Amino acid sequence: MSQKPVLRFAPSPTQTSSSVDKAPKMAWGSVIKDAEGEVTVEFGVEFAATPTVVLTSCWTSAVHHVETLLSITTTNFRFSSKNCAADYRVNWIAIGQ
Repeated sequence: MSQKPVLRFAPSPTQTSSSVDKAPKMAWGSVIKDAEGEVTVEFGVEFAATPTVVLTSCWTSAVHHVETLLSITTTNFRFSSKNCAADYRVNWIAIGQ
């Protein structure tokens, strides 16, 4: 009898461990941030519970401010920073159920 694979994730500060018995739902993308302030990004799918979101920035020059996640829901997330340029890109991935 074969067993289902179990995915294990690194613990977050609010939980000691996490595992799932089915593949996680994922959404990912990239957004150009050409103005200071807040940005809302829609996942394009709805998660059953609030997913984990990871942001990375990509720019041809030095990045001076960190992107800060302001909120995460089952359908979108909001982030903010002072970084902006016509070619300043923020990449993201959301993982959940």
